[in-house]
Formats: sequence, C-alpha cells, structure tokens
Amino acid sequence: RPHLLDLDRFDGVGRLSPVISDKVGGPQYALVDNANAVISFITPAPGVNLRPYVDRYVGVSGQRGYMTDLQRQHISVQRVTVLEVNRK
Repeated sequence: RPHLLDLDRFDGVGRLSPVISDKVGGPQYALVDNANAVISFITPAPGVNLRPYVDRYVGVSGQRGYMTDLQRQHISVQRVTVLEVNRK
C-alpha cells in the first residue's frame, strides 16, 4: 500500500459537495478544495450514485469537459475512489 497516492490517475480530486442551484439540469455536485472553492462540477454517469460520497475526499474518473456558462471544469463521473486523507 503506497503512502503517496498517484493522484494523476484521477480526472479530479477534492471533497464531494452538493450544489444548490436554481438552474434546471445544472450539475448537482462539485469537487471543492479546503477553502470550499469549486475545483470542478460533477455529474454522475448513468448508474453512478454519488450520494454515499458526499462530504468525502474522493478521486473521480470519467469524461472531462468544460462548462462555458459556469467557467468551470466538468466531469461526467464513471468511477469514484474514496481517498483516505489524514487531516491534521
């Protein structure tokens, strides 16, 4: 079990946070950093349930894109990996 996670193998890494938005069809989740700034918006691919991962620090793999209206990266997530982070 390596101590350093190979974060490059993920399309996005951060804390999974629900997005509260009035926009219909907008992203329901985002990856945020320690300051709660959005790293990228997240949409689950069909059959992927992100609810169990809310507020967990995760690495996600999937299809990367860009949401021009929100000026943010977007990932259609196919796989989620919980990253164990020792918070000091």
